[in-house]
Amino acid sequence: MKTFFAILAVAVSVMLSACGGSESFRINGEVEGMGTRSLKFYYYDGDRLKTGMATALDGKFQYEGRASTPVLISVSTNQGTPIGHLVAENGDAITVKFFSSKPMLMEVSGNQASEKYASFIKDNYDLVAAGTSDSLDMVIEKFVSDNPKNLASAVTMALHYNLREKSLRADSLLNTLDAKARPSQVTAGFTAMMGRQAADTIKVIEPFRLYNTADSMTTVDPAKYDATLILFYDNRSFFTEAVHDSLRKIDAGKKPEVAILNVSLAADTAAWKKPLSQTDVKGKELWIPGSVSAPSLQQFSLETVPTVVLLDSLGTVIYKGDSFDNALKNLRRSCL
Repeated sequence: MKTFFAILAVAVSVMLSACGGSESFRINGEVEGMGTRSLKFYYYDGDRLKTGMATALDGKFQYEGRASTPVLISVSTNQGTPIGHLVAENGDAITVKFFSSKPMLMEVSGNQASEKYASFIKDNYDLVAAGTSDSLDMVIEKFVSDNPKNLASAVTMALHYNLREKSLRADSLLNTLDAKARPSQVTAGFTAMMGRQAADTIKVIEPFRLYNTADSMTTVDPAKYDATLILFYDNRSFFTEAVHDSLRKIDAGKKPEVAILNVSLAADTAAWKKPLSQTDVKGKELWIPGSVSAPSLQQFSLETVPTVVLLDSLGTVIYKGDSFDNALKNLRRSCL
């Protein structure tokens, strides 16, 4: 069956090339098990998001679009159920077979990057289908390292790499790719996501001053520790039993040295100090008035609390978010 499909793909590609030109790309495809229903195609061409429709009759469809440089095309049902992704540009005559029972899996010919990306999905389908994981990220990193000149590397990172927790690593990997292997039309969504996730990661936090329990000011300097874990909160109930257990496992008295700072944004010192004895957790207790708008906290760009921030010894933000578990994962990755 695979041999037959390969022969059919070549034949169709030749026919499409013969009747087509360089002003468009054409996709001749099938979604196995789909039946008859509408499909939606959308891609960013460098200026705007383009969308198109095609009807799959007994799963078979044709679509024509225009892109002067390679673009990443997302295919879904009209109701939004994902089908898969392709790379295409003007002049391409692509033949593809998707599978309704296995989204993202495909057999494709007619575009080198699409073919390479399809091979990656096929070889790692179980990991990809399971979603973001450290195991999948490791596979992606090797794939990118092995294919620095193939656009499929940028596509794989944009679609499947854990940008939320590894934005710095993602940025470094992207920069290892050949310039032609990461056109903006493909990586626009990827870099936008990194921008949202890494805006604070790329900056360095300078030493700042907060109040301690003795009602005097203390300076927090990330350079004094291998890592600094800061828990910004306004309600002590944030420190759940799970957080207690996790904090106890971090031994700040041994190398690598981790400073744990519990920073309250309570309305006043009375509101801050009263619950301290009721919720005994590991870490140094600090306070600052002014909520997230406090001048000394402006460099953190805090929007809400609770927020967890992890800094390395240079003050670089390794993690910023509302997940204590994700902060600890990054802490373990960084220095534990």
